[in-house]
Amino acid sequence: DYFFLKKIIQDFINKDLKMGDDRVPEVLRNPFPDHGK
Repeated sequence: DYFFLKKIIQDFINKDLKMGDDRVPEVLRNPFPDHGK
């Protein structure tokens, strides 16, 4: 189901942004230049 998959992906993105895991390359964590930083 598309919406179920989208929710999982959104949850993953939200957790990743909150964690701010330095092990994740900046380009993967913040792929869009207008995200601020």
